[in-house]
Amino acid sequence: FVSDGILPSVTSRDGVTHAVGFSHTLAPYRRFLDTITAGIDLRRADVEGSDFAFDGLSVFAEAQIPIVATVELTVRGGWGYRDYRRFEFVPSRNENVWQAGGELRKRFSEHVSIAAVVDYDFFDSDNVLFAAERYVAGLQLRLEN
Repeated sequence: FVSDGILPSVTSRDGVTHAVGFSHTLAPYRRFLDTITAGIDLRRADVEGSDFAFDGLSVFAEAQIPIVATVELTVRGGWGYRDYRRFEFVPSRNENVWQAGGELRKRFSEHVSIAAVVDYDFFDSDNVLFAAERYVAGLQLRLEN
């Protein structure tokens, strides 16, 4: 990142983040349920600033629901925990991260689709400086081979 802040040992986000995840998808192919996916992710943000270095674990699930032949709804949710192991202040920055979202996708062909996407993240921390909510919404055009 260009700016490391006024005290880089605390505020810098420079460094490396490692992530590994596993998921499994079941495809029951029912009228109102195409697939169910569940998984787990592990993350380690090994960055310079003590405000941003964390170890994290998250679990998630997703379901794809066919509406009609060319339209599908995907709903997803998850929970995670981040341990800010080097955070220097009180109260702790450790946080639960709650996630929910969905998309409504219309397929025009085997290779082209468009979706309306909405996602919500809630960063639940006892430290009010880092507790936050995030909403993301938009359109996604997908071109696949």
